[in-house]
Amino acid sequence: MRIKNAWQTAAGFLALVGMLLPPRPILAAEPQSAPAAARQSLEVVDVALGRNGLLTGRVLDRRGQGVAGTSVTVVADATAVSQAKTDLAGHFHVTGLASGVHQLVTPNGHQICRLWRAEAAPPSAIPSVQFVTDDKVVAGQYSPVKCWLANPWVMAGLAAVAIGVPVAVHNNRQDRDSGS
Repeated sequence: MRIKNAWQTAAGFLALVGMLLPPRPILAAEPQSAPAAARQSLEVVDVALGRNGLLTGRVLDRRGQGVAGTSVTVVADATAVSQAKTDLAGHFHVTGLASGVHQLVTPNGHQICRLWRAEAAPPSAIPSVQFVTDDKVVAGQYSPVKCWLANPWVMAGLAAVAIGVPVAVHNNRQDRDSGS
């Protein structure tokens, strides 16, 4: 009888502690840093153009391999100025561009670039643009079981059932044994 009471007291104490603590962070997904394509689009990159307004670049996957056949569109003032496709190594070339702010758009992201004539480019300007694309986008991972188990009211109900059923069974046995 003492052992059973000790178990019931311990179970009640654990249920109380479980209700007071916040839901376990293990149920939540680990925070991920923004993909490289998303980070690139947040900053303006200075790029030095080559002769005849030549812009060169490369589209890479997240492992650093060139992505073939990706379309790259150059947009200025909300108008598509030029378009190119990447070769087998992921390289692209666009000519005839003027200096100014342009947006380079690929199916998996975009990059804002400030294009400069070679003689006017600041020292920090890069000679070529690189896109890192990530075609796998995971917006969230939903699991109904984990969602329910993270709810403190559900856990309290489960703890109450786990404590109440054995107590009711025990009391019912005592009533039957004493009544006979």
